[in-house]
Amino acid sequence: MMRDQIQVRFIENESELKSCLGIRQKVFVEEQHTDPAEEFDELDHLLPHTHILLLYDGQPAGTARLKRLGDEHVKYQRIAILQEFRGKHLGAELLCGLDRLAKALRYRHVTIGAQKYAEGFYTKCGFVTTDPTIFLDAGIEHIMMEKSL
Repeated sequence: MMRDQIQVRFIENESELKSCLGIRQKVFVEEQHTDPAEEFDELDHLLPHTHILLLYDGQPAGTARLKRLGDEHVKYQRIAILQEFRGKHLGAELLCGLDRLAKALRYRHVTIGAQKYAEGFYTKCGFVTTDPTIFLDAGIEHIMMEKSL
């Protein structure tokens, strides 16, 4: 049996940027009813080393964004897997890829504003809750989590 091919990498062109933004449109705006004005911002057009694309058997399946907070500190944002690709452990694959790419850029510390319902998932991926206070981001409950690379 052939193993599914998974690739996690920085985007390389405008077409891939459109794929990333399209995934976020479907996941956050259409599924989670986030206001597009809150979802998309000026950071969406910063290149290179900002947007991550996860390809599953050559098809865009997930995305994330890196936001530099300092020389060794980065924030993972806008982490999304398309609905039709869920249940294949691609969220964990995406986070492992994010860690690998962040390390290559010499980041040593990661912050994430995690959706509250996904706290257990992020904990399994090495994050710890740094502040249990729930805050709303785009009307969705979030908590702050961190990890060292």
